[in-house]
Parts: sequence; structure tokens; C-alpha cells
Amino acid sequence: MASSNHEEEFSLKSYLVPFTTSKAIHFLVIIGLIVYFNSLFNGFVGDDFGQLVDNEIVHSIKNIPQFFVGGTFNNGNGAITGIYYRPLLLTTYSFLYSVYEANSFGYHLFQVLLHICNSTLIFIPVSYTHLRAHETDSYLVCRLLL
Repeated sequence: MASSNHEEEFSLKSYLVPFTTSKAIHFLVIIGLIVYFNSLFNGFVGDDFGQLVDNEIVHSIKNIPQFFVGGTFNNGNGAITGIYYRPLLLTTYSFLYSVYEANSFGYHLFQVLLHICNSTLIFIPVSYTHLRAHETDSYLVCRLLL
């Protein structure tokens, strides 16, 4: 029996036109996941060891108050030192360590999702301001920020 006339074929053009804010956000998420997917399976590098893996103070959320009075690196004597004052970074590391321990996948996943959220949070107000008439342009700008 022949197919009914009511069935429609899927076409990319019919999905993209009109290009709405929600479609743009879906594309930002998909593109972000595609672009950063390979980073999810990399290990720790560089200062990750000094700030996270070898920094025993970060391994417990009980030490969060100490993050607000010192630097970023563990000096080996139970204190954190250094010229960088990044308490929110250390607090984030501490929460992530309580879930993922020394597994780099969780940290990289968090970073990828954070980048995608930031790109989306930039897109939304930009698309509702002067670029509202040109929503595609604001989408392209935010895609560059990914």
C-alpha cells in the first residue's frame, strides 16, 4: 500500500528555518560537545598536579575555609601558598575531588560543560539586544567563543 500523503520527510532546511533561539542553543551544545569531546579522555597535565592531584588540602571539603586565606599550591607543610589567590577554583576542585577523586574525566567534563554554559549565557542576552534582528550573527559570535 502506498504511504499516506500526510507523512513528511525530514529535511535539515525545514528544521533550521526559522532559526530560533532554542535551535541556536541546541546547536551550541552539540558543537561544544563535538569540539571538546576528545579532551574528556586526556589525563592531568602541567599545574594540575600541583593544584589538584598532589595538593592534599584540596582532597577534603573540610578544608574549604583554608582556601580563602592562602594561595593555590600545597607547600608540603599542610598549608597552601603561592602568588595566586583562587579560592573558588580550589573550592570547585575540592567538590569535584569528593566525587571523582583523581579521575581526570570528571574534571574535563565539568570544564566542557562550563564552557558550553558560558557560551549559551553570552548568546542569550546578545540575541535579545542589538543582534536580535540578526539572530544568526549572535549565534556565530557565541560559537566562536566555544
